[in-house]
Amino acid sequence: MKTANEYLNRVVKSIKSVGLALLACVILILLTPQMSSAYDNDTHFWLTYYLSVKAGYTNIEATQIASANVGVDFDKDTEPLIPRFDSWKDWLHALSHWQRIRIQLHALPLTAEFFNSEWWNPTKREINDDKLKKLIDARKSELWKETLSERKNPGVFLHYLQDTYAHRGFTSYIGHAGYYYVDFLDSDRDNAKLMALKTFKYLIVFRKALSTGKESQNLPNPETIEIEDLLSTEAAVQIKNEINNAVDEFCKVNPSAGVRPNILVEDWENLDEETKLNFKKPPAIYACSLLHIKNNGPAPDSSKARAKVKELLNLEEHALPHIWLYNFNSAGKSTKRYAEKALVYVPYKSPKKIFTANDETKNTEKRTIKVNSKKQCLSFSLEAMNTDPFNCK
Repeated sequence: MKTANEYLNRVVKSIKSVGLALLACVILILLTPQMSSAYDNDTHFWLTYYLSVKAGYTNIEATQIASANVGVDFDKDTEPLIPRFDSWKDWLHALSHWQRIRIQLHALPLTAEFFNSEWWNPTKREINDDKLKKLIDARKSELWKETLSERKNPGVFLHYLQDTYAHRGFTSYIGHAGYYYVDFLDSDRDNAKLMALKTFKYLIVFRKALSTGKESQNLPNPETIEIEDLLSTEAAVQIKNEINNAVDEFCKVNPSAGVRPNILVEDWENLDEETKLNFKKPPAIYACSLLHIKNNGPAPDSSKARAKVKELLNLEEHALPHIWLYNFNSAGKSTKRYAEKALVYVPYKSPKKIFTANDETKNTEKRTIKVNSKKQCLSFSLEAMNTDPFNCK
């Protein structure tokens, strides 16, 4: 089987510049809401924060991990829609650059690897496809090894891990734009619980790596062990019950109407075969449908997940964390030692019957955080806890 890097290199070489078709892609993708990012802030930040605290991390460490996790969707170099180019040369193979980000960081493989046709097909694929699973698992293993070798912050890896559950059956070009409610935990509660328990196991093993200094090969493999192998039997039973209950509570505050195709899938089914086989540009009829989805597609309200974490962990309002905004390069590596700004939750009540992705952006404001007039920053590396994690120097 090819390694993830070998696969990525072949992608770059295989996709050529597409001229005016690139402009069509940009316009189309700009209209696309949450085309690739799932789960949402309620999972990537708030559930991850909760699980990190339960895995024994301090509140600050849990904030660092959860911020790095959700930051993969926020940072301009790693966000899944139209990530920023590393250099002007990337314009020459823009499509491959965008697919590279989705393959490396969002668990969305390139469609052509499996189908060699219908590149813009928005319909969900067979989730048990062996080729799809092997590529995703290979990248996951590679990213975990990198995370353990660096021992700074497991958040970027956890983002990919969680996306392997949310993105099952979807591929790189359209992601899950053709379906509503994909990013809701309640859309597949059993799968969400498996994801949460797997996240917890990786968190425990990473904490062991930090505390023991063991080499990667001497650490337990989270993929092949049970929680009972990491904790006492009594503690394992208790924590599994707590995590499963927490997922249930998250689902209650953001209930799902069930994953269902939207008008984009209908558009696809109405296309002729020649148009379906054209990978160089998206179908023109998608534009209006994507605009409709952007304005009307449902999204989880992360302020409700925040309130639930406050309740589950018995926290005071002032003790709830901000979402710190780390800087990444296109490989998902932190480019600064600390985050200088954070997203702060503000009171907001949507006037709409259905809460949308546009509403979610109004839940927070980007701010510089100050304490006693002194600017605060948050270190990316958990090891900075040994000094001052809020030091901006």
